Amino acid sequence: MYKFLPSKKFISILISIIFALIIIYIFSLLGNSKAVDTKIVDLEVKTKTEEFLALDSDNDDLKDWEEALYKTDPQKADTDGDGTSDKDELVANRNPLKANTAPKGQTPNDKIDEKIIAQEKKAEQDFAKLSETDKVSRMLFSQYIANKQTGQSLTDTEITSIVNTSLSTLTPPDYKQYTLADLASYTATNTDQIKDYGNKIAQVLWDNTPSEQTDLNKIIESITEDDTIAQITERLKPMQTLADLNKSTVLKLLQIKVPTNLAATSLSFINAYAIIGDVQSQITNSYIKDPILFYSLLNSYSNYVNDLSNKFKNFRDVFVNNKINFPPDSYGYKIFML
Repeated sequence: MYKFLPSKKFISILISIIFALIIIYIFSLLGNSKAVDTKIVDLEVKTKTEEFLALDSDNDDLKDWEEALYKTDPQKADTDGDGTSDKDELVANRNPLKANTAPKGQTPNDKIDEKIIAQEKKAEQDFAKLSETDKVSRMLFSQYIANKQTGQSLTDTEITSIVNTSLSTLTPPDYKQYTLADLASYTATNTDQIKDYGNKIAQVLWDNTPSEQTDLNKIIESITEDDTIAQITERLKPMQTLADLNKSTVLKLLQIKVPTNLAATSLSFINAYAIIGDVQSQITNSYIKDPILFYSLLNSYSNYVNDLSNKFKNFRDVFVNNKINFPPDSYGYKIFML
C-alpha cells in the first residue's frame, strides 16, 4: 500500500540548492557577483525589509519603490505641485510630473497621451507573460532603485528577505482537473461489482508503479549539494518520465466505469493524482527557465502529496466501509490491504 504514492522527501533535499540558485540569479541581474549568504534571515531583518516594502513616506498611496518606477518624489505627495496627489493623477491617466495649469472645472492639460497609455497597457500585458523569476527580479530591481534614490543600499540579507517575501505572493499555477462528466458511471447492484471496480483501479496503480529508473526517491537521492546546474539538470530528466507515467495512469483510471455511489470519492482521488503529474512536469520544465517558479512548486509539492495521501485513504476507506474483502492474490488486496 502507498508504494505508488510520491515521497515527501522531495522538498527537504533540494530546497537549499534551489534557493541558493535563485539568489545567485537575482544578483546576476543586479550586476552583483559576490557570494551570498543564503541562511534564513532573523525576524528583525525580515521585519525591517517588510517595512521597507510597505514604506510610503509621503502618504500618497504609492509605495516608495513604486515612486521610483514613475520617477515621482517619494517625499512629496504631489510631485508637480498642482494640487492633485501623484496617485490620483496616475489613476486619472494624468502626468504626475507635469503640473496642470488649466482653470478649475476645465479638462486638465496634463493628461497622458493615449499612445503612452496604450504602451503602458501593453507593458502590463507583457509583464503578465513573464516568468515568475523575471517578475520577482524586476520587483527586486525596482526596490533596489528606490533605495538608491534615498541614498541607502540593500544588504545581502535584506535582498534574501525580499526574495522570500516575493515568493510568498506567487499564485499557484492552474492544474488540469476533471469533472464527474469525465467518468463513465453505472449503478452497482451488489458488492461484487464494487469489488471488481476496486480490483481494476488497483491493477492500474500496481502496473504503473514507478520503475527503479523513474522512482522519485531515487531521482532526488541522486542529487547532492556539490552538483553543478548541468549535473542536476541531467539527474532531473527521469522526472519527466515519471510525470508522463502519472498522467498516463490518470487517463487509465478515468476509463474504468465507476459505480455511481463511488464516483465523487473516485474523482477526488484521481484529480489529486492528476495534480501530482502536472506538478512534476512543471518542475522539470521550470528548473532552468524559471527557477523561482521551480522553487514555488517545490514549496507547495508536499501539500499536494499530503492531499493525494488523504484522498487515497478516503478512497481505500470506501472498500473498508463496504466490507469488501479482497482475496490475498488480488490487486485490490495488494493496494488497499497490505
